[in-house]
Amino acid sequence: MSEFHLDIVKKLDFNRYGGTNNELRAAEIILDYLRKHGNGGRLEEFDIPAANVTESILEAITPAGNKSIPCLAALRSGSLLLTEAELYYADAGEEMSLRNVGGKIVMLNSLNKDNYRRLCESGAIGFITFSGAFNDNSDNDDIRQTLLRDAMTEIGTLPGVTIRLQDALALVRDDVKRVKMQITQEECRNPSHNVTSFIEGTQHPDQVVALTAHYDSGQYGHGAWDNASGVSNLLYLHRHFSQNPPMRSLRFIWCGSEEQGLLGAKAFVAANADEIAKTQFCLNFDMTGNILGYHHLITTDGMGLQHLVHAFAREIGFAAKIEEKIWPSDGSVFANEGIPTLNVTRNGHAAVHNRHDKHTALSEKYLLESSEFALKFLNRLLGGVEFPIERGIPEELAAELEKYVGGKKTKAELKL
Repeated sequence: MSEFHLDIVKKLDFNRYGGTNNELRAAEIILDYLRKHGNGGRLEEFDIPAANVTESILEAITPAGNKSIPCLAALRSGSLLLTEAELYYADAGEEMSLRNVGGKIVMLNSLNKDNYRRLCESGAIGFITFSGAFNDNSDNDDIRQTLLRDAMTEIGTLPGVTIRLQDALALVRDDVKRVKMQITQEECRNPSHNVTSFIEGTQHPDQVVALTAHYDSGQYGHGAWDNASGVSNLLYLHRHFSQNPPMRSLRFIWCGSEEQGLLGAKAFVAANADEIAKTQFCLNFDMTGNILGYHHLITTDGMGLQHLVHAFAREIGFAAKIEEKIWPSDGSVFANEGIPTLNVTRNGHAAVHNRHDKHTALSEKYLLESSEFALKFLNRLLGGVEFPIERGIPEELAAELEKYVGGKKTKAELKL
């Protein structure tokens, strides 16, 4: 068996965080492959929100003296002069947990839009959240830096830091009453890129199918499973259809900055309204090929899409869990435009969003299985007398999508 997919994953074996030079380097690798083995492609630039942090300090004040705690400032959370304040642990940040926290620094298990809103309204002067697992340490893990997305910064700006789980545990276990915090950062915007290619249909060029996968990684590690795997699936399809043009048009999009809030997909949709109006269907790859796991097909359903996927998988003997729901990946941005979407993934066991996400957890066999399923399914859709899937999203899913994706962004808002 050739190592087509794994060869591509290995070429992308470096951190590719959105808005960095390494993300652009990865985009150029994909573009170079399209020039050599397909019909070519192009880079489409857009700006993303970011921040430059110059200082982040957290100290626990104890009877034995101040203890420095490794921390990372939450990006876009603002700055805070060195401040000593009472520490309060508010666990999940529910309304009852945030009573009487004015003037305090509040620690939460995790941060989401709802508890961040309550926190901003509570009068707290700062927050702490934590990441990792009980068996992590500084030798084998990284603190996962928090990024406040637009949905949060629109609520307000509250300075905060992220620490390791073990340090958070010690703060609560040792009943630390007061801490010192200091953050210095400046917001900015960084360039990110989508890589796109278009194969015109031979008979129905105005009927478009979008094929997507994000190529950026998280802040740490090399993002083999998430999502160099999907990049390889999409390149596999591009190579095939470049040599075998379909009856209907195909738009390939390797999306940038997915990990910061689906920003590449949002930028493409905002910049290509005419094409989006012609797009009948979206197939998205995200996290495939892991050795231990199972194939997972998630539809954000149009008229009968889930039933069609289920029947086709049975017809060709493709074993997969199939369900309808919102999947947190680029396909949701297209679904938010009323475009039926199929997400092809492989659930299971491999590292994600950390330094251990390496190609050794992936298999050419399972990467190829995802690619071949998608290819066979697309050939059935693209070659029909009529396109068998109607545009449209069920009302209950549409409401969830709008809340998750964050509404539709204009070109001006995305600064394309």
